[in-house]
Amino acid sequence: MMSRFLVLVVAWMVCWILPVAIAAGDPVISEFLASNDSEYADEDGEFSDWIEIHNPGSLAVNLAGWHLTDADDDLEKWTFPSVSVPAGGYLVVFASGKDRAVTGSELHTNFKLSSDGEYLSLVKPDGVSKTSEFDPFPAQSEDISYGLFNRSVLVASQSAVQFTTETPTVDLQGKDWTAYDFDDETWSEGMAGLGYDRSGDYAQWINSWLADGTVSVWSRQSFELPDASAVSGMILRLRYDDAVEVFLNGTEVLSSTQAGDATGFVDFDLAGYESALRNGTNVLAIQLNNSNASSSDLLLDAELSVNTAADASAYTYLSDPSPARANDGGVINPGPIVSGVTENPPQPGEADDVLVTAYVQPREAAVASVTLRYRVNYSAELEVAMRDDGLGGDVSAGDGLYTAILPASAASAGEMLRWTVVAEDTGGLASRMPMQADTSGDSQSPGYYGTVVADPSLGQDLELMHWFTQNVTNAHNRTGARASVYYGGKFYDNIYVRERGGYTNTSSQKFDFNKGYPLYVNETMPSVGEVNMNANGSDPSYLRQPLGFQYHQQAGNPACESFQVHMRVNGSFDRVGTLIEQVDEDFLDRYGYDSDGGDLYKLVQRSNLNPSFDDVTTGVEKKTGDKDDFSSLQALVDDLKLASSDQRIDRFYDNLDIPEFINYMAIRAIQQQADDVRKNFYVFKDVDGDGRWRIFPWDLDYTWDIVGGHGETRVDHPFFGIQAQPTADGANQWNRLYDVAFEDETMQRLMLRRLRTLMDQHLMATSTGSWFDQTIDALFEPMSSLPGPSNTYRVRLRDTELPERRSELFNDFTQAIPGMNVVIPDSQSGTPDVVIDEVDFSPASHDQDQEYIRLWNRESSEVDISGWSISHGVEFVFPAGTVIPRNGYLYVSPKLKKFASRSVSPKAGERCLVTGPYAGHLSSFGEELVLSDAAAGEVQRFTYQGAPSLAQQYLLLTELHYAPGVNPDAEFIELWNSSSSETIDLTGVHFTAGVDFDFTTADITTLEPGQRLLVVKDSLAFASIYGDYFNARIAGEFANGTSLNNGGERLKLEDATNSTIFEFRYDNQSPWPDAGGSSLSYDHGFGLGPAQVTDYSDPSNWVVTPGEEGSPLGYGPLFDSWLAARGQSDPLEEDGGWSALMSYALGRDLLGGEAVYRVAVESLTDDGSGGFEVVVGGASEEADRYLTMEISARSCFDMDLDIEVSSNMEDWQSAADLEILEQYESDHGVWVYKYRVGGALGPGEKRFARLAAQKKE
Repeated sequence: MMSRFLVLVVAWMVCWILPVAIAAGDPVISEFLASNDSEYADEDGEFSDWIEIHNPGSLAVNLAGWHLTDADDDLEKWTFPSVSVPAGGYLVVFASGKDRAVTGSELHTNFKLSSDGEYLSLVKPDGVSKTSEFDPFPAQSEDISYGLFNRSVLVASQSAVQFTTETPTVDLQGKDWTAYDFDDETWSEGMAGLGYDRSGDYAQWINSWLADGTVSVWSRQSFELPDASAVSGMILRLRYDDAVEVFLNGTEVLSSTQAGDATGFVDFDLAGYESALRNGTNVLAIQLNNSNASSSDLLLDAELSVNTAADASAYTYLSDPSPARANDGGVINPGPIVSGVTENPPQPGEADDVLVTAYVQPREAAVASVTLRYRVNYSAELEVAMRDDGLGGDVSAGDGLYTAILPASAASAGEMLRWTVVAEDTGGLASRMPMQADTSGDSQSPGYYGTVVADPSLGQDLELMHWFTQNVTNAHNRTGARASVYYGGKFYDNIYVRERGGYTNTSSQKFDFNKGYPLYVNETMPSVGEVNMNANGSDPSYLRQPLGFQYHQQAGNPACESFQVHMRVNGSFDRVGTLIEQVDEDFLDRYGYDSDGGDLYKLVQRSNLNPSFDDVTTGVEKKTGDKDDFSSLQALVDDLKLASSDQRIDRFYDNLDIPEFINYMAIRAIQQQADDVRKNFYVFKDVDGDGRWRIFPWDLDYTWDIVGGHGETRVDHPFFGIQAQPTADGANQWNRLYDVAFEDETMQRLMLRRLRTLMDQHLMATSTGSWFDQTIDALFEPMSSLPGPSNTYRVRLRDTELPERRSELFNDFTQAIPGMNVVIPDSQSGTPDVVIDEVDFSPASHDQDQEYIRLWNRESSEVDISGWSISHGVEFVFPAGTVIPRNGYLYVSPKLKKFASRSVSPKAGERCLVTGPYAGHLSSFGEELVLSDAAAGEVQRFTYQGAPSLAQQYLLLTELHYAPGVNPDAEFIELWNSSSSETIDLTGVHFTAGVDFDFTTADITTLEPGQRLLVVKDSLAFASIYGDYFNARIAGEFANGTSLNNGGERLKLEDATNSTIFEFRYDNQSPWPDAGGSSLSYDHGFGLGPAQVTDYSDPSNWVVTPGEEGSPLGYGPLFDSWLAARGQSDPLEEDGGWSALMSYALGRDLLGGEAVYRVAVESLTDDGSGGFEVVVGGASEEADRYLTMEISARSCFDMDLDIEVSSNMEDWQSAADLEILEQYESDHGVWVYKYRVGGALGPGEKRFARLAAQKKE
């Protein structure tokens, strides 16, 4: 019985490319480009992804508080600053990941677009409503945008026309010739253009010839318009000579007495004349006038197009991207909208049908037909009608989901089966999916979806790669050929395959996948643009390449993914290929390097015998950035060729990522990498990051005693490739980078210590259980039954070459290394004496990124601390290859480039070993750092004493209003001086992340004890909600158009020395509280001051402030608003014995809470600092009796509170002698205070106290 594979996810397919309905007047995403290679560069000169926003309304729209997002679970991911889009205008936002949201500057989101297709939406300030949504948008090809194309051509060029050369009169009904219902039956019929030509210039455009010397011609072209109200703009294009008058339904819309240029169309914007259109039949009437009867020519051809209201059907692919302007051409797939075509179904067997579905809906005209075209291998296309009638495999009739069945008999095991869907409308326009936007460029589009029929005879031990091509020969030379690939259950069509490498055999190939359609290899490499499928090269065992790359990874060095693959071409066995990841932007991104801001170079075969790094004129290829700019590598070459050894070594320490380099060289020595002296490796400078150079391996078939003529004795040497140990092939090749590194004996010892670590961990003194022995067998077993790999050479590698190398390293080079004064050291002791001995938490430059932690190796030999860590105060794991010199130091930095810019020691030029970056910064308060070894065993707890500034001690963040629901511009940050005695000088205090603001020039530059202040986004917007009560406490507005990100971001405040006051990242997603338009208040708890621990990054420490207004300066709502909310109006109305005024002042009924109001006589004693404290556990002989009052009070800016005292309850006055014994915030702006009221009570003394509240007017 035959089975069928069915992919029927109807809801998903329906929404696949359709945005939500667009409300009239709302800004929308009108176009975007997710694979930008050469269309529209940003201010940095980079071709970033971009998104175009269009305002179709009649009024300008300010997008402040609106959002763009590529995550359906984070609708406020990126927030617009204040930026206005004029009526009918456009705004481009670069989706570059650079996160720039400054008013008046180029805008960049904090995310990039995936050319594979993903979620994208434009969201209103409420964080919920979407005006455009793609869930997801379809895959994009290079420089092919996706956007609204709502332009309809009403009158086409070279279309039917009624015309006359006799002056027209009114018809029998009295209608003028320009009226839509004028009777023109007596006029001539023809096709535009109209005219005559004696010179031959216009003949190619004339379809209806007029008599020579014609002075005037009148033309009428009718068209239908179902909904004139939907038109939002008109463009008239004319090819004419000499002058014209143009009418729409009798209304004159253009009069041009100036002669036109008939060699091309002239565009006229008819915006404002939309009212001349009508529902139903319309007419475009034109009078063309010749300059005179002796003129040599006359010509008229017209095209009228309109823009209509945007809707889902208007989105399509555009071959001519048009950022910041109307989309006016280059439509791909103008016919019905085709989406959700079945692709990558479960792999069928020989007995399985393949059921293909596609969702099809009309764009401008009704769907006339939907056809499935398919082909087997490279045979001719066959056609099957797709149906939407509920029959023949179709599930439901009339739902727009079309179905066709590819019978099992169509293809046999191992054959490629491909299909495409073509839909045509009643107007003759067609669309095809997959869309073939590019059929000739470097990165072409797929022509088909597809699969390969499973062959049960093929084993599953190795990954299978089926590839198909019509030109196998060219696919193995530099010409290359187009091909299709089926790998890992996914089909890739129309890719490019060629021979790889200038000096490899022709069996090695490079598979280039098209942009927007990357290869999914595995979870480690989910998206790669190209892979190398290498032949075995000089290695009959087929093991050395994957073994070499996998060992680099095992030892902690960045290296390509590599493993063997069973390759089949055109259905037959091809070879066992070694898949090797390409070192490119994807590789750099995978290892956390900045592919956009770094320089990657490949060292290749040189045209001369000079050493590598001798120059940049030969043997070097630039792989990222400006391919012609070799300046960064030239600077490295210049440093390597400095006159003195000391100069060269000094610069080496500052140029290289030393741990990474040491690790690479140690791995290289173990594996005997024979072919990376002058070529076959990459170097990368993290230009925008730490500024350091790294080295990555390439071709590794010349390893493990395959030396390629370079001389076995030379290759055996641990420092092979330096000038004293060149190749022994007669060319004496060497490498300046290696040579300079090992001019320094310290660097020699560091490398040998790392080498010994790797020997002990992976090579081992005996073969029992070594990583290499196990991996060799594990790699060979899955391919052992296939042609090619030699078991004899596997045994030779494992049982001969591996033991020989083990003996050389463990026995020979531990005794002597030819030409060197060093040897491989003994195994490292289990508990080396390494400690943190110094920190610089407050650099003299006041640049916190210049701080450091210093480790001291107190041993008399080098110590490898790879995998060790520092935790608690900061977080850092020491990378593989981190070795500290004997009796030497290692510096750990939060930013290596900043360490290199220090002006005082330790600094660049002093041969400092530096690694990093660690997460966080050292606290000025002092803290504990924990040093742990690679097994997580604690080595040391290091505590240092800090020296925090007053701002660091007492300036606290208390409230954050990042997404005001009432007015998006009413954002504010509230700060509080928590000290009871210290005034904070705010000069130099400044925000460095989140918003821009510097208190140096602020309206408030000092903050008294207990005082709060506000920094706001927009004072006027703030005042529109809170009034003018806060003016005196507003320090200023966020600078440079910055604002708080509604989707969450990092917020950092620094003091005058650039030391951190606080730094954290807030979020609008769980586990953070959902502010819902209100503010977040930080719950500082009781006992504020220098010892107070404030963890702003812990979401549980934040609470949502009641009400959308928040509670700036701790104040609740205004008394009048509070009364209205409770349904009261009389301030003196009794409410359970309380006046409304007192209830408000004491915080009563806030969140249902009760007010605190207690007066007592208590025993107090001297607290030793001039104050008093309550005696606990009964009276004391030393204690006196005092009157105390405990109250709750809302800090109301429209309320005066006063404690009054009296001795007779008749004469009251303000208490002059008050002391706060306790204070804490109980809930959202309501504080509890306990006061000592007056001095000690005398014998028989009566003293009364009361709280008075008065509303400010």
